Amino acid sequence: MSGGEETVRLRHMLDHAREAVSLVKGKMRDDLDSDRLLNLALVRLVEIVGEAADSLSPREMVPVPRDSLAADCKSSQPAHSRL
Repeated sequence: MSGGEETVRLRHMLDHAREAVSLVKGKMRDDLDSDRLLNLALVRLVEIVGEAADSLSPREMVPVPRDSLAADCKSSQPAHSRL
């Protein structure tokens, strides 16, 4: 895959990830459990991002330390109530 194609793929991944974030903005975990359409849409968007990531060349991949992911997820809300 050429560098230009990978750039397009990365942009599509970012677009789908942003769309997933916008879907859950202001939602609680109960919303995900009770709204089948939200659940299906979110699962599909994450699948798309994962499938696109799987086809990237190793040089495009950047390791992300687990600690930085955990820090991004911290919130004042209890873990069971937020998405």
